Amino acid sequence: MAVYTPLTHDDVAPLVAAFALGPSFELEPLAAGSVNSNFILRCPQGQFFLRVYEEQGWEGVRYEWRLLQALAEAALPVAKLSAPAGQAAPELELHGKPAGIFDYIEGSELSQSAVRPEHLFLLGQQMGGAHAAMMDFPRRRGRFELRDLAERMARIEAAKRPELRDTLKLLHEESARLSAVEALPLERGIIHGDLFRDNVRWQGGAIVALLDWESASEGFLAYDLIVTALSWCYGDVFEWPNAAALFKGYEGFRPLDEREALALRDLAMFAALRFTITRLTDFYLRPPGTLGLQKDYRRFLERLEIFRALSAEDCALRLLGR
Repeated sequence: MAVYTPLTHDDVAPLVAAFALGPSFELEPLAAGSVNSNFILRCPQGQFFLRVYEEQGWEGVRYEWRLLQALAEAALPVAKLSAPAGQAAPELELHGKPAGIFDYIEGSELSQSAVRPEHLFLLGQQMGGAHAAMMDFPRRRGRFELRDLAERMARIEAAKRPELRDTLKLLHEESARLSAVEALPLERGIIHGDLFRDNVRWQGGAIVALLDWESASEGFLAYDLIVTALSWCYGDVFEWPNAAALFKGYEGFRPLDEREALALRDLAMFAALRFTITRLTDFYLRPPGTLGLQKDYRRFLERLEIFRALSAEDCALRLLGR
């Protein structure tokens, strides 16, 4: 399970008392997520979501919370911080790490086999709304730029795993080829950067929550879309009609210009490179016996190969119809 900071009843009892959530409670660790420790908190007053931030300090956590507030004010479906009655959400710490209690959101995650074009169209609309709402929000540097990925590749090399030799060679080649991507003159703004299926909740065919804005940062808006397409539209094959529906929903808010259209192939390859590398460092190279979800880096190598086989024009035609 995704629990890196186990919590006891005594750890959580003072928070339950401070929030006046009731004299008793149950704490359930969650397997969801790969970076933070997550729990469901069941109290007489209802269910809540408790997160312990494992990587971010208070500066990053405060940024995320301000962003969530701005998105909520723009009527986007995001998690809301809970607070004692009549008070602002407090800055909590558990075992010296930032923590937050959020209102629990009813809803379910779509399985890959259940995803249809109509789901992606709705998701594209929500992404368009989020990008538009955040155009004037303060920006911060992302955590997964090429220099960050180079540091991670150095860690992979230092592990001296012979079975990764060919993979590392490919990653170095593609990193060099894609080195100019970050300087492209494309539209920028605040992006989620990680809007996978497990970060979206559905109820009755509607989106009720866009979750996990922890890594939100400045980036290419088109990159945010292609990350979402890569994560939602690949099962055994890449499902191009689903991906095209995502872009169609989004373009109702902001049509991509010609430069963005022709950059989609390289942005897709950059995204596949990024997630291959982070899955290697965050999952494959974990010490044996470490608790947490396991995600196979090879699944993003497969996506990389799909887009390597296309031209920029073919990619734009399949995704945008032009």
